[in-house]
Amino acid sequence: MTVDAEFVAIQVSRGAVSGTASEAALDNGVVVTSTARVSGTLAGTHVRLRLSELSPPWMFGAVTPDLLGTLTNGTLTLTVVGTDGSLMALPLHQGGFDGYRNAVDRMEAEVRELPTVPAPTGPRPVGDDG
Repeated sequence: MTVDAEFVAIQVSRGAVSGTASEAALDNGVVVTSTARVSGTLAGTHVRLRLSELSPPWMFGAVTPDLLGTLTNGTLTLTVVGTDGSLMALPLHQGGFDGYRNAVDRMEAEVRELPTVPAPTGPRPVGDDG
C-alpha cells in the first residue's frame, strides 16, 4: 500500500530558490494532503529551503520549517527525520505533477478498498432508547 507521496516544484534564479512542496499521506485511513510555499538558497550543490508552514501530513518528516539538502544532476536530496528519529536522505527525482497526482489517486483507491469495520451490534446500554 502506498503511504505517502511528495512533489516539489522549484525554480532557481541567481542562487535563490522558490516554488511549492506538496505531500499526501495516509493518516488513520484517510488521505491527507498539504501544499506549502518553499523559498531558500542554492550555493554550489547545497540547498537550504524553508517551508512557509508545517501542517499535516508533516511534510518530509520536517520538525522545523527549515530543510537542508543537495541539488545534483536534477535530483533534490533532502535530509529528513525518519519515523524512528534518525536522519535519512530523501531523494526527489525530476518528474511531473501528473506522477504525484497519480500516486495520490492510487492511495485514495487503496483506502476505498480497505475492509470497513462494521458498527458494533448487540444489546444497547441501559437508558439508550434511540
